[in-house]
Amino acid sequence: MVLDSRQVAHEAYLTLSLPEGSIEVTNPSFARDSLAGTVALTEGGGAQPLMNVRKVTVVGVRGVKAGQSGGLVVIEGNGVKVSFAGAALTVEGETYRVSWPAAAK
Repeated sequence: MVLDSRQVAHEAYLTLSLPEGSIEVTNPSFARDSLAGTVALTEGGGAQPLMNVRKVTVVGVRGVKAGQSGGLVVIEGNGVKVSFAGAALTVEGETYRVSWPAAAK
């Protein structure tokens, strides 16, 4: 679901591989026309929303391991697998934001 010229909500699943890393998110609670369960939001840095993705936000996820070590951000568990080098991680409750380069927020 395209939200604006740079943001896309991925309600069912998202698999994306970029030079900086990869994102895999599946939503076991998926229901058409609903944002219930685990949802990923990508934000692009250019005219096309899935080109030059600079940020991913995953909401509604519980019981994952998330951390930052040696310049690598990793989030794993319950249908979520995110791994990015040179990224910044922000966690607020069940919301995980990963942005890169690390200086961008």
